Amino acid sequence: MKYSTFTRNLENYKWYKPILVMILTWILTMFFEVVLIAICSIGYALQNGEAFSFLSMLSAGYDGFDVYSSFGAIAVLGNVVCMIPALMLASKIVKNRPFSTYVSVSGKFRKDVFLKGLGISMVTLGIPDIIYFIVSNDGTGTIRFTVLGFVICTILGPLQCIAEEFIFRGLIQQTVGAWFGISIIAIIAQTIAFGMGHPYNDIGVISVIVTGMVLGFAAEYTGGLEVSMAFHIVNNMISFYCTGFGFGKVSADVDILSLILGMIAELLFVAGIIFFKKKKILLPE
Repeated sequence: MKYSTFTRNLENYKWYKPILVMILTWILTMFFEVVLIAICSIGYALQNGEAFSFLSMLSAGYDGFDVYSSFGAIAVLGNVVCMIPALMLASKIVKNRPFSTYVSVSGKFRKDVFLKGLGISMVTLGIPDIIYFIVSNDGTGTIRFTVLGFVICTILGPLQCIAEEFIFRGLIQQTVGAWFGISIIAIIAQTIAFGMGHPYNDIGVISVIVTGMVLGFAAEYTGGLEVSMAFHIVNNMISFYCTGFGFGKVSADVDILSLILGMIAELLFVAGIIFFKKKKILLPE
């Protein structure tokens, strides 16, 4: 069963309901984010005596990215995590469909598929990425993590990745797929949205577009979000941990070498999920 198009056959499906879900999800996310940022700003001000530098960090983009301190991790990662409860509430209010149908065509989270996806992602992307961070280290070795920041990043980092998968590969890809009944159109649509949501330089945008296509394919090919979630988590958490422990920094400027190496890793990832699915190892019978 195709992941992108199967929702059109659900009992309560109406073509306009996903639009209402999108609007409500956006409104609820904005509300949750405002509350979250307000709380973090007050907490930061009480801890440091002022809140302006904290608010400046939030508006500085990737070059001002902070997932290393407690309030920074909560605000930066929590902003994205807010999309999960927002989507859950929006789907319930609109009575669109069970939230579990965003996860997979089976209507449930397939833990074994996720764990196998983590393994494939670590081998094809995670380990090479760690090596690259170490080899290309800027030499500063400055540890950015606070103890609490590390703990919060470890909790919220994976949830941030999962939230993006629900929105881009879940809500957007399935909505467009149900409308047109053509998977490739759905994958391209979510890829464009995914690219627009990441403010990198030109090379970085190309990198995000390639990643969006790979993740969209993974969701379609495996019939769910588990493998794309696994890849996304490995990709982001390796970056968070390596930069947090002083091996480089997060930046909106992506160079051509990073683009090429990333594309090679993603091609290996795709080859891996195709191989293990054909061998009937990745997916349950």
